[in-house]
Amino acid sequence: MDSTYESQTAAVKEKYLWTVTSKCTKPADWGTVAGIFQESVKTSFDDVSDVMPPGRFKYIHTVGAVATVAFVPSGETHKFTGLFSSGAQHGLLRLSTATQIDGSQAITPGFGLKLLIDGKPSVNVLAMPSLDGQVDFNVLSLNYSNHLSYPTSWAASIVAKKFTQASNCPLMVGLSDIATYTEDGTLVTSVVMPFELIFVPNSEIKAFPSAPYGDADFLSYAEMFIDQDSILFEVYGRTSPHADDVGDVHLGSIKTTSKFTRSTFGDTQLFFTHQYMEHDFVQNPDWLPSMDIQNSCGTSEVDPLPPQSPRERVMQGEHISDGKAGRGCPFANSRGGGKGGVGCPFLRAQARQKKLEQQQHMSENTVA
Repeated sequence: MDSTYESQTAAVKEKYLWTVTSKCTKPADWGTVAGIFQESVKTSFDDVSDVMPPGRFKYIHTVGAVATVAFVPSGETHKFTGLFSSGAQHGLLRLSTATQIDGSQAITPGFGLKLLIDGKPSVNVLAMPSLDGQVDFNVLSLNYSNHLSYPTSWAASIVAKKFTQASNCPLMVGLSDIATYTEDGTLVTSVVMPFELIFVPNSEIKAFPSAPYGDADFLSYAEMFIDQDSILFEVYGRTSPHADDVGDVHLGSIKTTSKFTRSTFGDTQLFFTHQYMEHDFVQNPDWLPSMDIQNSCGTSEVDPLPPQSPRERVMQGEHISDGKAGRGCPFANSRGGGKGGVGCPFLRAQARQKKLEQQQHMSENTVA
């Protein structure tokens, strides 16, 4: 990936990403979930790239299957802007499970959706049915959402708490990025986004059984039994958190434009930016007063003003040099991290090496 990548059309960027995604099909090795506490969660929110920073590892959702997809608008009249209106012909969806499947316990599925825009950074959505998992191993049996409830299990709660190092409402991801540009890169003058997205799986897809299975089976089922040109999800938008706002708007569908594949690149380098929910709160100041903030965000203290992240500055046309996007020491002087706190040496070393390593990693994937 070179410096001209983001200036390319969505079609060119999809072709590049799919080439490196489908080239090597060996799944990554699972790590320990505890490794997430050695990394900066802010990088997940602040990095402006379709590729993981060198040295970073996916400690959750480590192994998955990837397909190219399109977001096809429903044609129904609604007020939402950007890609919600224009649709997106080019994108990728990575379907995964939060932790390794051992065939006996609950499964915790989720997906990352990346929609590509001409000449602009991609926009991304992360969605899951629940952080507590499900006993039905059919990962297309429940609706997915970009807003999650706080988990009841102790282990999942600890991981969720880790994300408060980036956002005070970490189990929600924002949608204003998707509403800001149309697919051809045209800037929207008045951005309007839904409060929440609900992804309803296509019940006609019988790819995954309800009975328990293992990691290899999960990948095989996705590869063998989800066809190209399948409607994977119908997408609905919840207009706002207001109690009197009833009814969801049918926005469109997620359609596969390739088969799914297991992927070394998908597991180790394909990156999905998490958008701060605070960005949406700023544009919709009436939302927070209408929410049960404690249950929705896990805290009663939510500052609606988001950090000035590198992504915002890039979208505004500012150049961010290598090593500065999503970097620094996010734990210093906050939440007990202290100056030079947990993760800072990792981040400093990562910033110093980024220019050299990113070129090396991309070269290795091209020849793998």
